[in-house]
Amino acid sequence: MFTMKTAFYVISIMCALSTTAYGQGLDGQVINRDLARHIEELKQHNGFSSEDFNACQITWTVKGLAKSEGDSNSQPHEITFQYEGKNIITIVNQQDGNADSIKELGLNCLEFNNYVYLFFDASDYRTRSKFGLEDLSYVIFSPDQGKTWSKLIGLNLFSVKAKFSLPHDKFRKYLKIFGNKSAHALAIFNPQDETTYLFDPEFDILKTVPVYNRLSDFDYPSDFYYFKNTLYLVRGSCELLRGKIQCPLKTYVETSRDFGRTWNRESFPLIKKSYFLALDNILYHFYYKPCANNWLSPIPAFDRSPVCGHLMARKLDILGAWEKPKVLLKSVAELMGVYPGSKPILVWKDFRFHKSRSCGYIPLIGCIDGAPFEGPEAVYAGELDVNNWDINESLIEYNK
Repeated sequence: MFTMKTAFYVISIMCALSTTAYGQGLDGQVINRDLARHIEELKQHNGFSSEDFNACQITWTVKGLAKSEGDSNSQPHEITFQYEGKNIITIVNQQDGNADSIKELGLNCLEFNNYVYLFFDASDYRTRSKFGLEDLSYVIFSPDQGKTWSKLIGLNLFSVKAKFSLPHDKFRKYLKIFGNKSAHALAIFNPQDETTYLFDPEFDILKTVPVYNRLSDFDYPSDFYYFKNTLYLVRGSCELLRGKIQCPLKTYVETSRDFGRTWNRESFPLIKKSYFLALDNILYHFYYKPCANNWLSPIPAFDRSPVCGHLMARKLDILGAWEKPKVLLKSVAELMGVYPGSKPILVWKDFRFHKSRSCGYIPLIGCIDGAPFEGPEAVYAGELDVNNWDINESLIEYNK
């Protein structure tokens, strides 16, 4: 007869069995500091925009204006910007006559196809006051190789939560352009609201991707990946609908074959960070996947799913379809980065040093002590051989 007393003994036995430590020790583990330094260098390199970034040459002329009555200290002047000898726009500095003051605006120029873009960084309050500007960043563009130009557009127009800033010294990091010879799109990361905005060539907004759905590395804000005329959205996007930002409950990979105008969503959701990498003209996708709870385990106390995480990889076949995903590792807590090379380098947090602390999950009861597993934090990195999916791993960080 099954009584409460019997149940108590069964649970006690299950807890006693499952308190056996399964985490590995540090025996034979040596921290690879050379690899750790190399990864830091790769992080710095990945902070820049794609190689198809094209700068252009902007010139300007300065013309002095009459001083304001009663203000003998100011010397206003107007500045006319030019591209290939043609005027773009004229702005007025109302305060001082130093021709070098234009440098305070932080100019950045970009060419792609027939388009020319000129960006102004006016993040400094004194600079905005001198030139009568309100926004932190502006853009003006030409669709016909500089023959005609748009009006000056303040980027604050697109931000829904905060000011829009595109710092001059972070331009190559925060702006990316994706395209071929016939079409393109621009992605700009705004550090003020930690959101990536995708624009068409004439700065109509296509997609907004706020930080609270972020999957990509914050230090390398590349929320879109471009490969063979297809844009891949690395993390879930939120849309401005009826005046409100609305976000999906789950994050899915989305693809666009028309540079962000329309999107298709995959059927399975992603968790945490996700990375795309092109190698030898093949696109690879790396992502983290938690292990499912084993509700049907004959002995639920041995269900280790709370400390189980899979590092997954898949590649695009020649027909443009994803092959069946591969499980590379089964003790992953978080995928931290994927870096290019003849053999890509993967970086991840690992659970392998964690030890069991209680009987684990029991249906209708749960984890008795509320903290079933704990242990030191280990970070591993390794080169991946994509031919056989083997990882030559090394420990690069260990914190008790």
